This record gives sequence, structure tokens and C-alpha cells, in this order.
Amino acid sequence: MSGRGLPRDAKEAARWFRLAAEQGDRVAQFNLGMLHMEGDGVAEDKAEAARWFERAAESGLAEAQFNLGQMCRRGNGVAQDMKKALGLLTKAAEQDVRNAQCVLGDIYRYGEPGAARSDQEAARWYRPAAERGYWYAQHQMGQLCLEGAGVPRDTKEAVRWLRLAAEQGDHGAQRRLGLLHARGGDGIEQSARDAYMWCHLAAQAGDARAAAEMERLEERLGAGELRAARRAARRTARKFSEEVVRGFQEEGMAGPPETPEELAASEADA
Repeated sequence: MSGRGLPRDAKEAARWFRLAAEQGDRVAQFNLGMLHMEGDGVAEDKAEAARWFERAAESGLAEAQFNLGQMCRRGNGVAQDMKKALGLLTKAAEQDVRNAQCVLGDIYRYGEPGAARSDQEAARWYRPAAERGYWYAQHQMGQLCLEGAGVPRDTKEAVRWLRLAAEQGDHGAQRRLGLLHARGGDGIEQSARDAYMWCHLAAQAGDARAAAEMERLEERLGAGELRAARRAARRTARKFSEEVVRGFQEEGMAGPPETPEELAASEADA
């Protein structure tokens, strides 16, 4: 569908995908489902999309399992069915689709009709995505470790996870680190300089709470410390590559999300 070497023609792509899909090609089935989801080259038809995702999912294609699971979860093009949604999302998550892992984590963390809350299950699914470097899951693991929810309470481990997310540009984790260093205690070093640095980075991303904390910290820091904290913030900011920042806009789950629904806003992680 990218049109590499040929003019892009979604209608022609749909024709070829359909020929292959009808012969059991699961990737073609998935792609045809995506075209129907988006109304690209074919009529927009969520029910038809679900039909092709179902066929690809039955063949074990993880992305199709994720998409169909999300549709069953929301009642989008199919009857709402949380039991079926959880089954499909779990199959996709077991194949390391990180979107599925994070959506499952959110479902169990925050609860949804038909799915009981379980912090242990949430941690079970956030962890593999976090270990593979996904900033959203790292942030969530940090929160669970801070609260002792589903995992043993461990502030050092919480700071480690939050720092990993913050260093990828997650302004929510940056703000959280800033507040933790501002208060200190419970195994966390109190450091107005570090607190200012992280709040400064989050404030630059438009975080109002971080900006308010930064103003309070400015009153505690001397002129020299304030200059050093600002230099540290600039150095840290330079580590955030353009690719990471661009990834927040292009990532299948969008971000940085403030709510579980924003996390699950996409239908696919192709």
C-alpha cells in the first residue's frame, strides 16, 4: 500500500489483497481489514473489517488478534464482548505485541465492565513491555512500585522505572521524578536541583503542575544552583532524539497519554 515503485492505488491494492485473502493469506486478510476500517480504496465497513481480522486472528496473526480484541472491547463493528476481547488481547500480548500488553495492563489496573481490577495482572502485562523499553509501560511500572500495587513496594525500583520513561521524554514521569526528589525521603534522595531539572523538562512540554512546582523550587535554589539545574535540564533534553519525540506522535497508541483510553486510541500497531 506504500506505492513504492508504483503510484499509490488503494483500490488496486484492495483487489490484490482480496485475491490473496480469499486464498487464506493472513497478512492480506489483515491488510484488507485495515482498508475497510479506514475506508481506504474500499467502502468503510467495520463489520467487514472485523470479518477479515477474525480470519487472520484465527491463523494466529497477533496484530489481527489485537485489532479484533479492541473492536470486541468497544463494540466497534461487532457486538461488545469483553470475554472475547480479553482472550484475543491476551493471545496478542503473548506474542509480544506491546500495545496489547499495555491495554491489558490498563484494563486490569483501572477496571472495565466485564473485567475485574487486578494490580497483579496489570503488573504482569506492563512488565514485559517495560523491559523491552516502552516508556508508557515503564511509567506504569514505576507507579505500581511506588504504591506497592501488585508488586512489592520499592521506591528505588520505582525511581529506576520512572527515570527510564523520563529519559525517553515522558513528561508525566519527569514531573513525578521532580516531585519525588523535591520531597525526598523513603529511600529517595532529596535534591532541589534534580527536582528542578525534571520539572523544568516537564514544564517545557506544557505540564502546568510541573511548572508550578518549578516556581516553588526556584525560591529554594541559590543563583548558582539554579544555573546548574538549568544546564542539567538542557543536557538531558539533548538526549531526547528527534526520533523519540517523533515517535510520541506516530506511535500506535499515541502519547504521552494521560488516560487509559488515550493509550488504546489506535486499532493497530502494524
